[in-house]
Amino acid sequence: MHESDSVPVTSRAELLRLAGTFPWLPPLEVGTGWAALLWDMAEDLEDLFGRSALIEGRAGLHEIRARHGCLRIAGSKPAGWEPRQEEGLRVILGRAEERAACTCERCGRRGTTAVHNGRWTTLCIWHHAAAAERARRPGSPLRGV
Repeated sequence: MHESDSVPVTSRAELLRLAGTFPWLPPLEVGTGWAALLWDMAEDLEDLFGRSALIEGRAGLHEIRARHGCLRIAGSKPAGWEPRQEEGLRVILGRAEERAACTCERCGRRGTTAVHNGRWTTLCIWHHAAAAERARRPGSPLRGV
């Protein structure tokens, strides 16, 4: 277990700090609530490949984004990987995606995935309630849907 597992993240600055600390990461298109699990993923990838190899593009990551309430990490396999690196990458990315599936995209608390405003999102009970309340407001395009 990483130390960040129990610390909810609520600041956009945390994503900026993550990108600054791990400059080899592709642009992050995720909510601030997933910064802690991405931080853990980045540390694990540095342990597996080494920082300089990642800066050179060794992991082949091209995209990290939220899609349909899930974390999506896209990339390609560079030539010359060792089997342990390929398996390690699969385990590390899979663990991050699994954690994101039950982590609020906005605050980092435990969450579930549901549809709000026609969009799948993974949110905690408080953010689900807030999203539902916004949809019920007069003038909302989704009122009564």
